[in-house]
Order: sequence, then C-alpha cells, then structure tokens
Amino acid sequence: CNASAVVAVGRRASQLLRSAGGVSVFVSSEPQAGEVSLSEALAAPARAAASVDEGAVGSLHFTSGSTGEPRGVPYTRGGIDVFALYWASRLELGPADRVLWAFPMAYAPSLIPLGAAVASGATVLPLAAASATVGDRAASALCEATVLLGVPSLLGSLLDGGTLAGSGLRAIVLAGEPVTADLARRLRDALPAARILNLYGTTECNGISIHEVDGLEPGPHLPAGRPLPFMRVRVVEEEGADSEDGEVVVAGPTVMDDYWGGAGAARWFVIDGERHYRTGDRGRWGEGGVLHLLGRADRQVKIGGHRVELGQVEAACAGVEGVRAAAAVATGEGTERRIIAFVVTALDVDDVARAVRRALPAWAAPSRFERLSALPTGPRGKVDLEALCALAGEVRR
Repeated sequence: CNASAVVAVGRRASQLLRSAGGVSVFVSSEPQAGEVSLSEALAAPARAAASVDEGAVGSLHFTSGSTGEPRGVPYTRGGIDVFALYWASRLELGPADRVLWAFPMAYAPSLIPLGAAVASGATVLPLAAASATVGDRAASALCEATVLLGVPSLLGSLLDGGTLAGSGLRAIVLAGEPVTADLARRLRDALPAARILNLYGTTECNGISIHEVDGLEPGPHLPAGRPLPFMRVRVVEEEGADSEDGEVVVAGPTVMDDYWGGAGAARWFVIDGERHYRTGDRGRWGEGGVLHLLGRADRQVKIGGHRVELGQVEAACAGVEGVRAAAAVATGEGTERRIIAFVVTALDVDDVARAVRRALPAWAAPSRFERLSALPTGPRGKVDLEALCALAGEVRR
C-alpha cells in the first residue's frame, strides 16, 4: 500500500516489518536496530495539519487475504465522513458513550466504532478480538461499554461464557457474517433493553443495509434489512435488469472506485448511467423493502467474519506434495460454520493438515481433514460437492 511509515506492536511484528526497505518502522516497545520507539516519534515537533479533499483516500482496508493476494480497498475521506456521521446518529452516540471495538484494524467494519466515536466524542475501548483470552478481556471492558460492535461468533462466545450478564450495553451491532435468529433471541433474553442491529455489507462498499431486531424473528437468519439512507441497492438478473431475486448490486458514496493499484478485477453493472458494484451475493426483496440474502453466487463463504474462497483452500491442499486431489466444503451455519477438506493421498492426514495450516490464515484453514481414495464425481466428471457436503455430516474423526 506504499506506506511511508508503519507503527508496530510487539517484537514479532517488528521483525516482519524490518524487511520493508525504506519504510520507517516505529515500535511501541523493544525497538530493534534501525527502528525508532513510538515515544520518540510522538515527541517530535508536530506538523501542521494538511487539507484533505473529500475525494482523497482516507483509509485502506484489505479483503480476500485467503487467496494469498490481498486486495486493498480504498475509502475516500468523504465516504468515511458519511459513514461515521450515520452511525453517530443511528446509535445516538455522545461523549458519555464507551464503544467496545472488537474488529481488527484492517477489517472494514472497524470504521464504525472509530469513525462514529470521532464524530460524536465517544470513547473507544479496544478489544483484541483474535485473542485466545477474549472472554476474560471482554469481561472487564464490558463493565464500562455502552455500545458493542462485533461479529456474531464473538457475541455467541460471550453469551456462552456468561460475560454479557449484567452489562450496561444499550446497543449491539453485528456485522461480518450471517446472524441466526437464535443468536438474536439469546441476545434479547440476556439484554432485553439493548438495541440489536444486523449490518450487511462488503469490504468494497462497507455498509449496504441494516436490520434492527424488533420482537421475534421468523426464519433461520435475520434479514439484511433496508438499505442505508445514502446507498442505492438493487437486485438484478444476469444482464443487470431489476429482478425479484438475483445478485445484489450497490452504488453510493462509500463504494470504492476500484481496488488499490488495480489489483484484481472488480465487477460492475452500469444502471441508469451509474456504476453499481456487483457483490456476488444473491438476494431478494421482501415485504416493506427489506432485503433478504440467499447465499453466495460463487463459492466464497464467510468464516468468523472473514471471506474465504473455497477454491483457494483446495489449492493449498493440492499444493502439498503427495496430495493427488483435494476438495473443500463449508458446513454448518453462523458460529458453527466450518470448512472440511477432503484429500486423496497416501500421506498421514495430520501431516497434510499441518502443511495446509502453515500456508493459510487461521480463519481460512479447514477445521477437519478427511482422506478419501477418490473424490466423488457427477455425470459430467466434475467433483460432486453435494455428495461431499453430505459426507462431511456423516464422517467423524
């Protein structure tokens, strides 16, 4: 992303960033040779603030890191303003609020707690969502928090651990993966006075629509909700014409112009003279203009809020020497969503698993590996994914 300086925390981050050529690296503790401590950097004379045009890049986030070629998604300063002001208003934030921030910094939904806090004067309480001790850390932070933003799997773990009991939360925003009606019910039971909101969006355009829970929710999942007031959302058929159900496409001030540096190829439809980003999600309009999602148009799935392309998981498995063929499927829903890998090999399956987990980010690595003598195929010779999904539910290790 052509950074001119990097701030890193911890020795391992420092070591990884030391190979960044001419990039200045500031570390908050234990600076290594050639690095400057963060305290020294902060002690330097302040520079005058620059005027930033609304169309200038104000933030850069990354998506599809599971492919091995992460694509940067730039947001304009003006788009960030629109998003931040919306959330400050929607959540009625003020200086007395304390917003628990449970998203990684490079994850697009982090703009909600950070931007909304800046716009309203609220306090941000950081939480390392990837930490193994997240439950313990959340317990102390929740004593102060009034608003929580996180992925459904995090909220499920907090409920399971009893961490939410007695908290002073007045609003919970869920984002990053489908929200089951059961999770919404459990949240309402635990915090009957709290507002519960489900945000649907993609990294390329951040938020798209929102649904606020009001009573019992029909169906297995919460709807994606009504479009955000500044977004133009359509459901279209293959050629781009409006349809009762089809692909969700979107335009608005928070939609990226293109991937950073032209990496990858974004897909667009031009409708009524305006470019609409093709999300790859299938949806349909319900009663009252409420959007319902019907799954992915391709084989991309969300695990713990991260987008994972199953084809790349298969490529990582097949890249292990001694693996003759591989296929991956996703099973379960919501917090129980898991990737199962099937491999055709004479190797010990645990050895394959270790090699694949070294090659993929933790959230993209299969939770289970199964060895087969051959992959099932359909009448055209293609791998029968439906048969593998059925097999994934039958095989137990």
